[in-house]
Amino acid sequence: MYFKSQASDLVISCLVCVVVAGVALAAAPDFEASGRETVAELSTRSFDKVIARFDETMTQRLPREKLALAWGSVIGQFGEFQSITTVRVREVPAQGVYVVELTSAFEKAPLLIRLAFNDAGRIAGLFFLPVAPPAAGGTPPPYADPSTFIEIPISVGPFKLPGTLSMPRGPAHVPSVVLVHGSGPHDRDETIGPNKVFRDLAWGLASRNIAVLRYDKRSLLVPLKEGTVKEEVTEDASAAVDVLASQPGIAAGKVFVLGHSLGGTLAPRIAAANPKVGGIIIMAGTTRQIEDIILEQVRYLKGAESREMAAAEEFARRVRDPQLRADATIDVMGAPMPAAYWLDLRAYRSAEVAASLRIPMLVLQGERDYQVRMADFEGWKNAVDGRRYATLKSYPSLNHLFIAGIGDSKPEEYFRPGHVDPQVIADIVYWIQRQ
Repeated sequence: MYFKSQASDLVISCLVCVVVAGVALAAAPDFEASGRETVAELSTRSFDKVIARFDETMTQRLPREKLALAWGSVIGQFGEFQSITTVRVREVPAQGVYVVELTSAFEKAPLLIRLAFNDAGRIAGLFFLPVAPPAAGGTPPPYADPSTFIEIPISVGPFKLPGTLSMPRGPAHVPSVVLVHGSGPHDRDETIGPNKVFRDLAWGLASRNIAVLRYDKRSLLVPLKEGTVKEEVTEDASAAVDVLASQPGIAAGKVFVLGHSLGGTLAPRIAAANPKVGGIIIMAGTTRQIEDIILEQVRYLKGAESREMAAAEEFARRVRDPQLRADATIDVMGAPMPAAYWLDLRAYRSAEVAASLRIPMLVLQGERDYQVRMADFEGWKNAVDGRRYATLKSYPSLNHLFIAGIGDSKPEEYFRPGHVDPQVIADIVYWIQRQ
């Protein structure tokens, strides 16, 4: 749940999102009309009119200058707004909000603008989410054979998160994997630009007799009321493990958790809390403190003397403050977040938790990854290398999405179509088969 604004390519998530808050609904005004009007006001930079639609929490958390920065980030990445192409309105009873999703055409790529409304018709949440064009990423990766598995709709956890179980057609009892997203409001495919990291993984593994459960992240569907990784990631990931373990045809004791980016960082925590986890696969997980990684990313992308670097240093200072209170708010590169989120991560030591586990562990890292560096991979090595249950491997040509490339990795690389490297699929399959 990294909330981002102008420096939207600086934090671990590859998406843009703005902090949200939800309240109960009692009535349903014309939400579609309000959504269309809000987008029109954003497109003309009428930010005062947009803010006039906010509820009290959003007014405090997203003042005019920060809304302008967020919209400027959108324009910088996607070009100028052109038109609204589709609108979808749905009620989310668990959070007491109505959600309006406006798929919109921009100069460079389509964008989903998601608005959450309270009972008074006030905006209680705002998201900007990249959308893959219909033709982009639609081709299965070369290592996937859709004829060898079926896909079954599954719901996960108390929020009934929509998910998909890719189930092999072959053996009666198969090993299985739960996919856990990186930061940001990801869909079940972990769609980033035209690329679908989790769909590649699911189809590649299911083609080789490994069942895979992937699901839409809670923050994709509803505004999060709480501000820690429990609500963002671990609670639903553990529920997904329980759901998968209960499915017919799933081998007992062979349910693995595969986490990417933030999901990889938290994979040891998920396993430590749920005895049904038979092993973990960490893809680009961090072993260092998140504020250090954000500083590193900003320096890499914007330079040590940039305005963004100064903001990142102030953010890091606040996070490290020993007097930081959970009820405080921290500005993260132009967007506010609850301090409780950072206190939770500050107290968590991923490598130490991993070292305490006695389950199989596979750690994978792309050497061209600018978001999670080889220093983190070394952290995993220092914690678990040499232990019988741990396997570690890095890939010289792969980026944060485990897609091959050359030269220095940059955010725009994520918007070029590609697939998770076949060697990654092969290595995961081989490792699971050995367990």
